Amino acid sequence: MKIRLKSTKLVDENRKPIMFFHATPSEKIEHFLPLSHFGTKKAADMRSMHFVYQAFGIPEPEVLPKDVPFHFLKKLSQQKNVPHLQTHSVYLAIKSPVCIPDLNHHSLEQYYHWFFRQYVPKSHYLSGSERCEGDVVGAARIKYKSVLSDFIFRDPFTQSKENLEKELSAESFYSIPTKLSIQKSVPSFLFPVISKIDRNLYSLSEKVALQRMMRYLEGEGHDGFVYKNEYEDKGKNSYIIFRPEQVFDQFESNTEHVIPEKTIEQKSFLYDVEVKFFANHQMLSPNQRIQRHLKNLKKNKERV
Repeated sequence: MKIRLKSTKLVDENRKPIMFFHATPSEKIEHFLPLSHFGTKKAADMRSMHFVYQAFGIPEPEVLPKDVPFHFLKKLSQQKNVPHLQTHSVYLAIKSPVCIPDLNHHSLEQYYHWFFRQYVPKSHYLSGSERCEGDVVGAARIKYKSVLSDFIFRDPFTQSKENLEKELSAESFYSIPTKLSIQKSVPSFLFPVISKIDRNLYSLSEKVALQRMMRYLEGEGHDGFVYKNEYEDKGKNSYIIFRPEQVFDQFESNTEHVIPEKTIEQKSFLYDVEVKFFANHQMLSPNQRIQRHLKNLKKNKERV
């Protein structure tokens, strides 16, 4: 599968890709991680300002200056083991982003609450068994949304290290982290499964949860997020990528990036993980629902 820059919807009136900016304290970036943010030059500059104040433990003023004060930059350059600020200018290959609010920290918990409360799944086509429950469409959809949210955001925190690493390596969003962070506290939405959570595997479980969210949204035809910035450059759109291959450096000559193909075994594993979880709740998985819907469309077309 290829991601082509020419297919992006983020273009100006002359159909040329719009440049976006990403500010980071990282000295070198070989590729951007999934869910990296990109916005206007002003938004990137404001991110730099926030970092400078945080790095020195200085309370931020109500109105930030337009540029990082020179004495701050000089002090920053004199600090040992403190990376220099960098702003990267890039083009983004995004065709169909999901519109979300500015979640501020954009943490796992914030993504969960957005998904559970606001996102309307396209894959909630009702199965025959759900109709037998009384054809209460609203109740059936709420039930499906609840199980879907549990599968994406809660279930990864109940899995073994072996299962998590296998699922993470079956996709190409994230690589398996070399170091696992220990989580001392867990988000409130994980309280129903808190007795099963291994805090030593928290960072691994979190990546699997985010990967499941992005895989699901890709299955619904999306390839990123868009939100109106409420903090750095209020009112202007910022974008969040799903895959590293969606980012094109402005000096890069290549206008196509290749996403590694999954093997048959990897596809089967990811499919089975999803199907088994929903089968335990006597429900069809998102993939099964879409396949069933396509079959019905084909049957109806043949009848006509």
